[in-house]
Amino acid sequence: MKLFKLFIFSIFFLFISSSFLLKAQQNRDSIIIAHDSMFMKLRQYEDSIKAVENQKKLEEFFQLKADTVKKIKLSKLVLQEAPGLTSFQNAVNIQLCGNQIEKIKKSIWPETDSLRVIVLSGNDIRSIKFKKNHSVENLDLSENQLKRIPRSVRKLKHLQFLDLSKNHIKRIPCFIKHMDSLKEVKLNYNQIKSLSKRDIRKLKNLESIHIGANEITELPSNLGQLTKLETLNLGINQINQVPHSFRDLKNLEHLIFYKNEFTEIPEEVWDLKNLKEIDFYHNQISEIPEQIGNADRLEQIYLAYNQITVVPDTIFKLHNLIALYLHHNEIIMVPIGLTRLQNLLYLDLGYNRIFEMPDLSEMTKLIEIDLQENSLSEFPYELTEIKSLRKIYLMGNSFVMTKEERAEMQKLREELLELDIRLFF
Repeated sequence: MKLFKLFIFSIFFLFISSSFLLKAQQNRDSIIIAHDSMFMKLRQYEDSIKAVENQKKLEEFFQLKADTVKKIKLSKLVLQEAPGLTSFQNAVNIQLCGNQIEKIKKSIWPETDSLRVIVLSGNDIRSIKFKKNHSVENLDLSENQLKRIPRSVRKLKHLQFLDLSKNHIKRIPCFIKHMDSLKEVKLNYNQIKSLSKRDIRKLKNLESIHIGANEITELPSNLGQLTKLETLNLGINQINQVPHSFRDLKNLEHLIFYKNEFTEIPEEVWDLKNLKEIDFYHNQISEIPEQIGNADRLEQIYLAYNQITVVPDTIFKLHNLIALYLHHNEIIMVPIGLTRLQNLLYLDLGYNRIFEMPDLSEMTKLIEIDLQENSLSEFPYELTEIKSLRKIYLMGNSFVMTKEERAEMQKLREELLELDIRLFF
């Protein structure tokens, strides 16, 4: 009988508990629904206010005296179609970026020879047409929905800079080679899977090519025909070697192979005597070749995120070097020859295995040095004597110090801060 009563009581308790929990859950759901509803209404209210403000800005703009307007800036107004701009005959710069425009007809453009810059980035453009023009030099169509380079850009007869980054372009059209004024093309973050010999012939008049973040795995053998090239950006692809003709890019100054699959820096690179910048960040390079000393015009070296263990002495011949980034490697020691880089401004050797550093106090132009996350046990006090330094990063080292010495370091840090020098340790 007692067991039966206990059983009945348990059933009753479970019923009451579940009813309470159900009601609590319903109340909670009601609160969430009410909160979401309130949030949606607030969002709709804010959107409606924004729409009114945008419409007001648009109306105010078109009330201006058209022939006095030099810069047309109608960005981030949620425009779904491009407004007619034909009356703005003296406009030099047109910006319609950050809207929702899908199609632009040629009838919207003013017939003028004053226009120099057109910025249409951050829209949903799938189709665009231009009138014949002899003054536009810079066209930005980045962050749109283009599947091909619009044929209509040919009508911009003096176009020099064309940015088509972050679209869905898969190929380079033939008409590019007939655009005689074109100097720079940016096609980063598109869907170009390969570069053919024919593509190289289309691009041979360009001075700057950016085809980073595509799906390119190899380069054609006639790459060296790009003899006018000064900047080549092929970062974020899957390239692991260059053709023999690469050494014919005699005018190349800026070479970017960031995030590719190189296990070594190609020897053809060292035949390029005009190089000022090399970027092989995020590859699998284990060695800096001694030939690097032949590239005596180098100003910036980016070799971080590799597997480099040794810094060759020949790198210290590069007297024009102003930036050396070797962080996130496997370097154990730095030769004293580093002090010969008297023009160096930025030195980053963080995240290595360095246990000893030479005295760098003679490097009087250093602005920033990073030695964090190494194996230094002795604090490099001489760095605090370099008057040009503004940032010193030393965190993550195992400095052997007494409490008194650490207190002195804290005092030194405060004193340096008064001199606009930031010491992190």
